[in-house]
Amino acid sequence: MFHEIEGVLLRGAAEVQRGQTPDPERIVHALRRVSPEHRGLAPVIAALLEANSRDIQVFSACALANVKDAAIHHIPALIALAEKKIPYGPSAAAISTLGALATPDAIAFLGQALESHPRNELPDVVGALKFAGAAAVPAIGPLKRLLADSTIPPIRHREIRDAVAAIHTAARYEYASTMASLDLHEYIPIAPNLGKGGSTAYEYFARYSTPVDPTHEGLIHRGRFRFLMNGALNQRNEIGIRVYGRPEGGNVVVFDWDDRSHGVTPTNGAEAIATAALHIFNLDPRRTTWIENYQEKSGLSEGICQEVTFEFDARAGAFEHPEWRRAKSCTALLRELGIEA
Repeated sequence: MFHEIEGVLLRGAAEVQRGQTPDPERIVHALRRVSPEHRGLAPVIAALLEANSRDIQVFSACALANVKDAAIHHIPALIALAEKKIPYGPSAAAISTLGALATPDAIAFLGQALESHPRNELPDVVGALKFAGAAAVPAIGPLKRLLADSTIPPIRHREIRDAVAAIHTAARYEYASTMASLDLHEYIPIAPNLGKGGSTAYEYFARYSTPVDPTHEGLIHRGRFRFLMNGALNQRNEIGIRVYGRPEGGNVVVFDWDDRSHGVTPTNGAEAIATAALHIFNLDPRRTTWIENYQEKSGLSEGICQEVTFEFDARAGAFEHPEWRRAKSCTALLRELGIEA
């Protein structure tokens, strides 16, 4: 069978080079049977991408995904087919294979395609990046920028969120130090009582997941946390947030109530805010210290800095029953935890 497939594809590629159109039925039948053992046929299959037949182009692109690493040298040919934006299959098949191969060049092209390709091809590109997994981390920025586009239908927004969550999960913190966590273009809806008859916090916050690197020491992230709380979806809340890695492991999260903050304070929304941060950053509830810092906005010389502890409902994935301990200063408290802020 190997030699039969090889013979058919070699003759077909030769016909393409002569400007002829091979018999689509014969070529497609052979392409459908291509497997990893046909690695040596990758150049032949790539040549068939230029056939004057949509069916041959589609199945050639799919066959390149089947020969895996051997197809990496033919990324430019796949990109060229994707750029032609041929409807009814060829461009979509090329995009899908680029996601399957997931080389840096392929991911770079797919990231650019999010903005340059027609909107009807957006699901193909998003799906390819989702399939690429951890390799697609460099495309998270372009994916998140699409969430700010009000012209994209809600169903596409959900697909984009699902892709971002899948990429983060696959990355398993590998590239977390380069991620722009929480600086989203929207206000994240958060609510208490997750898991009490509804979805768990694990499920609820999966779409917003932006893990941090658990091995990184010192400041990992500093940004803004914007959220909607309870049923007051018209009330926008914002606080500052810092995430640190401790020298001996574990993390420290500081919620800053500063001059840019408004709405619900870290104290009034303690359980819900900490639960959201826990899952968005994929922190360990047993090894994370939570601090509320009011120094900058209070105007007091020593400020108001307090550590808050919680009970953790592992079934719901949510914090409850907060207790506060006042500290002399945020700097002193962080220093006790091995962090120089």
